[in-house]
Amino acid sequence: MKEITNCEKFRIALNPYIGQRLRTARIKEIVWELYPNMPRGSNVPSEHAGTTNETQCSCAGTPRRIFDKVQHGEFMVLRFPD
Repeated sequence: MKEITNCEKFRIALNPYIGQRLRTARIKEIVWELYPNMPRGSNVPSEHAGTTNETQCSCAGTPRRIFDKVQHGEFMVLRFPD
């Protein structure tokens, strides 16, 4: 069975939160609740948002991104394109 990516884990865990603004700590709690073995350094919301200075997922800055950054430490969970 193919292992799902960290990006896919974010999408699955955050699906019920589409359209909500969440703080980084809350996002991490939600994802770790569903995926407790996800490495702590892999659960970084800014990597799945618009462009940042950090290491980015390939979804960042594209229509497939998971978040829009609202302010420091706060993100809007986006609807995932079909």
